[in-house]
Parts: sequence; C-alpha cells; structure tokens
Amino acid sequence: FLSLWKLYRININKRQYKMKKNIKKQKSPSKVKTTSDKEVDFGLASCQLSYVLPKNYYYASQLNGKELTAYKKLKNALAKRTVGKINMGDITEKQLRLIYTAVRDDYPEYFWIPSHYSYKKDSSDNIILVMADDEYTVSSSKRDEMAGKLKTTISKIKSDLEKIAATDGHTVYDFEQYILNWLCKNVEYSDNNKDDLIYTAYGALVNGSAVCEGYARAASLMFNLAGIENGLVNGKGTDGV
Repeated sequence: FLSLWKLYRININKRQYKMKKNIKKQKSPSKVKTTSDKEVDFGLASCQLSYVLPKNYYYASQLNGKELTAYKKLKNALAKRTVGKINMGDITEKQLRLIYTAVRDDYPEYFWIPSHYSYKKDSSDNIILVMADDEYTVSSSKRDEMAGKLKTTISKIKSDLEKIAATDGHTVYDFEQYILNWLCKNVEYSDNNKDDLIYTAYGALVNGSAVCEGYARAASLMFNLAGIENGLVNGKGTDGV
C-alpha cells in the first residue's frame, strides 16, 4: 500500500474527491471578523537530518510566481487557524483550488485544515477566501492540545530517524523501511467514516487509526523528517471514488 520509493494515495474520502461541490461561492459580501490563533511549531526544522525544506515541497515547487505568493499567504493563514477573510489576490477559481490543495497536501502536520472552503470576489475581482470557525476539522481549544500530542509523536520518530542516520553505512532505504514498518506496526485501517481524523496524519500517528489518505499523510510527514522528497498523489478507484 506504500511504495518504498514513491508515495501514492488513492483518496477514498468522497468529500475530498467531490471537492468542487464542497466549494461555496458567496454571491453577496458578509461582515466577517478575522481572527487567528498562534502558529504551532512542530519542531520539524530542528531535525538533525537533511530535513526537506518547505520550498522543496512537491506542490509548492509546481507553482508559478503569483500562485506561490498566494500559496505562502494561505499557508500562513491556515497554520494559524485563521477564521474570517483571507485575500488571495488576483487569481482564478481554478488556481484557488490548486493552491488550497497544495497547502493541504504539502503540510500534513496541519491536521485541522478542512477539505472544503467558501469564497467570494471583491470589487477588484480578487478572490476572498472565507474560513468559518466550524469548518475546521477541530476547534481552536482542542487544536493546541492535539498539536501537543502530535508534536510528542513527531519528536519520538525524529529521534529514531536520527539514530539510523548515525549508523555507519545507512542508506535512504533504511529510512524508508523504518517508516513503512512503523506504520504497519502502529496504525490500523479504520472503517469509521464519521471520524474526520482518519483522513489525517494525526489520526495515523496519534490515534493509530486511519484510512489510506491518513496513512499517506503520515508517511509524507515522516519522509519530510527523513529528508526524502515526496508528494501525495490523488487517484480514482474503480467504484468511482
């Protein structure tokens, strides 16, 4: 289910595959107060390995100048669980879908990012993303507590990877084998489609319960720690999912 050299994901979450239907275009402006929480530092950059830098994340590297500017702005906003308006600038609706998905897939540690969003256009034809508090996967109060648990798990995995790196003659394969074995040992496939966390890295790494999307996001996060460039790949199953 996970290749040692490439990370593939077949998205069985129908809500994610039907993302266009989950995007709401607001026809009339509404007064929305914009608030943000503090950004969570998961300690990824402090890893002693050749950590994959954000500029080398797969989807970020595929964007052009205007798209990358909007991508960075959106990343900063979603990292802080911003509620309210986010001015994405002069981009198309297609670019908005691309950028939103790129941030979500490049940063699997941000488990609170929802698969859907709302937007409108202002008088200058700029795209204005509107994030409602109840659209996020978890509440503001729960996010900090849950982020702490994920950070603890990341710290343990990081320590294991650093031990491998300190071994003479180690190769990339050793990191990949560790990641695959860790997921097989610590995560079980879930049939509980009422739990949004099974589609996240948090579900796999902390709760030990996930579907293939959760496995893939967890693996992507671990690959980043190990310095192995990777990317999530969407697929379509034979049942139309």
